[in-house]
Amino acid sequence: MQLVVAVACVPLSALLTLAALPLWRWIEARTGIESIGHSGPAGWCWLVTLVLCLALALACPWRVERGDAA
Repeated sequence: MQLVVAVACVPLSALLTLAALPLWRWIEARTGIESIGHSGPAGWCWLVTLVLCLALALACPWRVERGDAA
């Protein structure tokens, strides 16, 4: 099940990375770190989004199994 969740996070994170273009532009303007290129967000932007998606997606079932979810 965790593998299915991880695979599903890949396209989801790509869409979320594109949806967060204003955030990446703001980060680039504030820090000077290259975030937006001629072909879209930098690879590290997608990687950050993927890691966050994986962390959230894989943490939720764990909480439900323990009975901590509301």
